[in-house]
Amino acid sequence: MMIEIDDIPETLATIQSEPLIRVDIEWIGEGFDGDYDPDWPDDYPHARFTVFMGDGQVENASFCTRLDARSDQTILDKAAKLVLREFEDSYPNHKRMMEHLSWMAAEDFEDD
Repeated sequence: MMIEIDDIPETLATIQSEPLIRVDIEWIGEGFDGDYDPDWPDDYPHARFTVFMGDGQVENASFCTRLDARSDQTILDKAAKLVLREFEDSYPNHKRMMEHLSWMAAEDFEDD
C-alpha cells in the first residue's frame, strides 16, 4: 500500500559519521518539474539529499533525486548510506559525484 502524500514525513532518513558529517534524505514538496503536482498523473514526490558538515550545509551537496519519497525505509536508508560514502570519498571535489547521485531511484537499491 502506497503512503498518502500528507503522511510523508519531512525527514525520511538520516545517517551521521565522524567527525561531523550528516546526510538527510528529505521530502520538501518537490516533484518531477519543480513542485510536486498531484494533478499530473506522472508526477510523484521526489526525495532530496542534503549533506551537512559541522553546523552547516555543504555547498554543492543538496540535490533533488528520482527517489520516490514514499519508498520503503530500507531503500531510503541505503540511499543515505550511499550519499555519505560517496561524499566522504570525494570531498572536497564532491560536486560532480553529488550531481551524479541526483539520478538515483528506488530501483537502484532493490537488488542489494
